[in-house]
Amino acid sequence: MLDNVVAIANRAIAVATLRTASRRHCSNQRPKLLAIVLSATGLLASGLSVTAAAQTQSSFVWQGFEHEWRRFVILPKEGRVPHRISRFSSYVDNSSSNENNATIEGSMHFAQSTGVDGNYMRPKGFYSAVRTDSAWIINDKVEFTWTDNIQDQEIPISENEFIANVDIDLSLLPEINSSDLNALNGAAILNGISLDVSCDDDKQPQDLLCNSNGLWPYDFYVGFNNCELNEEILSCPLTLRLHRGWTPNLGGIQIPPFFSEIKPLNERLDIDIDVHYSVIIGDAESFNATTAMPTKGTQSLQNYKALKGSQQVQLDSSAQELLTGITGFGFELTEPLFLEPHWEMLGSDTRQRGRYIGKISFQAENPTINSFTDMAEFNYKMHVWSPITVVDSLVTTTLETTILGFNDNAETQDQKEARGRLCINSTEQAPAFSKWHQCHLNSWWNRWLYGAPQSEDQVTIQAKW
Repeated sequence: MLDNVVAIANRAIAVATLRTASRRHCSNQRPKLLAIVLSATGLLASGLSVTAAAQTQSSFVWQGFEHEWRRFVILPKEGRVPHRISRFSSYVDNSSSNENNATIEGSMHFAQSTGVDGNYMRPKGFYSAVRTDSAWIINDKVEFTWTDNIQDQEIPISENEFIANVDIDLSLLPEINSSDLNALNGAAILNGISLDVSCDDDKQPQDLLCNSNGLWPYDFYVGFNNCELNEEILSCPLTLRLHRGWTPNLGGIQIPPFFSEIKPLNERLDIDIDVHYSVIIGDAESFNATTAMPTKGTQSLQNYKALKGSQQVQLDSSAQELLTGITGFGFELTEPLFLEPHWEMLGSDTRQRGRYIGKISFQAENPTINSFTDMAEFNYKMHVWSPITVVDSLVTTTLETTILGFNDNAETQDQKEARGRLCINSTEQAPAFSKWHQCHLNSWWNRWLYGAPQSEDQVTIQAKW
């Protein structure tokens, strides 16, 4: 097998191409995407690995996350301190495996930062694993990098949407004959995301320097459409959307003539987003992917109850082992149905759709076969929440999934949960009344509850067969 890999060294196994969506408020700067190229060792510097179907291989499957800020003032729930988003990561990687991939080790990565004020959380990541000798599994990432720009209008916003194609040249996969291509199935699933936002004073107007590295989001989505086979190319379209704006009270709160806090809206932000993914390819007898109907739900942003449910899927074929893969997720904030009197008194402008966020959670569990309907059925959860200290909004959450079916001696594992630890101290830009510096190891209480200051963490995960 290695001879086949070396024979195609330095040739493209997959190429990510990009076109900018024609949106009115799109940035005129195009994201930078990395071409995915196979090296002489069969491994990409960015982590891409390709293994022949004749060789057993294992891979983790990312199935969602739960990130929730825990610091509160007086009230344990409604007194929570929400934040802008300046950093966010939840993704899984495959780092090593032993002979025949009977054991695989990797990491669940966590990251989130606050903007200017301090807080802490115990983020969760959900994952499963598969071991198969009849499919190719390609793990890698697409990198988006751009500088956005606020549109100078009554309601300042920055709207950015991009489409990238992850193209897999099937003829370059080891031990594939051109006559076999039409018999192959392929599917792309998310293995998580990593977002990093920063503000550069040199890119701002001279009279409006950076307030923080954070943004107030009102629309975010990342997801794959179904892959399509065109001759020898398996093409998997990937959409990324990120819209941001100001809050109804200009980032703070105003109680004239006694108090006025305004946090300026950064004119430009540098944004880096890595979309981690797996592309799974196999013949129709060994592998099949059945796309589920997208799950959507709308509720109040202040509703602390997550949207939960179950979904049934009629499988395209029988399969011995089933996993749920997430192909897309996102949320959109829109104006609330009504505004509480105290926010009206404070002059809150709900046309400003950006918000501080207290919690984001998306999860899809593995399916079982319903004995009555003979359909695959899985549970899901979606939740984007902020406490009552944030002007309410309607929030629509979206979760897109596919049922991965494996045969021919494939083995899967039940969903597991990994937990990280994040703690961020307030910066000098934080208001004096809310500054917080509890991230340290000087007392047993702080060591146990908060931990050391860190905005990223990773936890080793393992699967054995």
